Amino acid sequence: MSPLLPASRRLPRARSIVRSKRSDIIYDRPPLAVQIFLYGVCVVWTGLLIPIEQIFFGGTESQSDNVDLTGSVWLSSLFNTVIVISGIYIFIITLFTRKIKYLKYHGLLLICVIVLASAFWSLAPDITLKRGLTFVGSMLLIIYFVEILGPDRVFRCLTQQMLLIGVFSAITRVVWRSYSIMPGTHALAGIYGNKNSFGAVMAVSILGALFLYTRDKILYRRYFMVAIFFLICDILSTSGTTITIGLIFFYIFSLHTLARRGGISRILAILGCIPLLGVAVMADVAPDALFGLLGKDATLTGRTELWPYVIDLIDERPWIGWGYRSFWQQNNPLAVDLWNKLGWIIPESHNGLLDVLLDVGYVGCAVFAYVFLATGITAVQNLKAGNSAIGVTAIMAFVGYLVYGISEQILLIAGLPSIMFYLIAISGIYEYRRYWASSRASR
Repeated sequence: MSPLLPASRRLPRARSIVRSKRSDIIYDRPPLAVQIFLYGVCVVWTGLLIPIEQIFFGGTESQSDNVDLTGSVWLSSLFNTVIVISGIYIFIITLFTRKIKYLKYHGLLLICVIVLASAFWSLAPDITLKRGLTFVGSMLLIIYFVEILGPDRVFRCLTQQMLLIGVFSAITRVVWRSYSIMPGTHALAGIYGNKNSFGAVMAVSILGALFLYTRDKILYRRYFMVAIFFLICDILSTSGTTITIGLIFFYIFSLHTLARRGGISRILAILGCIPLLGVAVMADVAPDALFGLLGKDATLTGRTELWPYVIDLIDERPWIGWGYRSFWQQNNPLAVDLWNKLGWIIPESHNGLLDVLLDVGYVGCAVFAYVFLATGITAVQNLKAGNSAIGVTAIMAFVGYLVYGISEQILLIAGLPSIMFYLIAISGIYEYRRYWASSRASR
């Protein structure tokens, strides 16, 4: 183009477009700084700060709440502050420049609004605001990373870091048992110091590895072996619930792989859904036998004894709750009284639904349920559209998290289990909207 042409008639500079050698996706080359920033943020989400703080700075994070680094030492405070400021800053910039169409993520944005708004009626407004901002900043960053880098890179980053955690934890099981093995057991706790936490992050990491196995056309065998490694680490944790979740992920993925072959294989895949229904019936008719297989009793190790008390507390503030993650505090007399009645300190309700109701009431629970159900619907839409990687991953997450939420808190903490679900939900919307836009353009 001649430099003598008026500026208004000059062609715009071509954007750097790259075709990934490892997938069939075409995307803009993202800035290197953004990619490095993603790895830094994932250090917090995956809990890699925990061994750094424990070994070098004497961090004292709760072992049962290990991936929610709320700032007990300066390093956690610094990283969480970066997440909050950068997430809100990026949201404002991209909102005004219209670089990201946030309307399609309205469900997640409503969750963020409710989480922050609950500080006005919270039992501990400072704690709610502090933890709420960390949650909101993380959600906004997930949207940004998916929109700018694409789901493939984000899943790859998380999977690489979780592989590092798994390998490190497996090595310490041999050379540093006092650090990675729970006292009095043979359960592998890894860097988290708690077998249930380690098992949970290893289980949900299977989702990322299987997504990349389906997506990547060259290194798919490698990612399948990574998924197997995550399952082995999950089994070594001896956490019955998370082992069940990991096996469910593989089972659903196997049914999907079988169904894609068509013919009699698809019929076998449909018949393969019967055992899942059998598990649901068994949980209702013979819970003792089912929980016995998981190494638990019918009370889920005392959890069901807690739930009636939590339901009574929910009835006291049914619509708006007690405030986002403000109830289980030592300065809350209601929580202390409940701990004294049960004889043990409880950091959560040990039920995903009850925790949401306790924190944000019926109003907030309705929004969380909307996002959860929308993830399942979008999964089916992506499967119909041919986006099998994110489609089957979302189906696995929908079923697995539904089971996991029976006995554990989910979707409320900005740690890997919740981050993985929201990443899958956002990636599902992103992939389907792009398919829908390309379909309209081709008409």
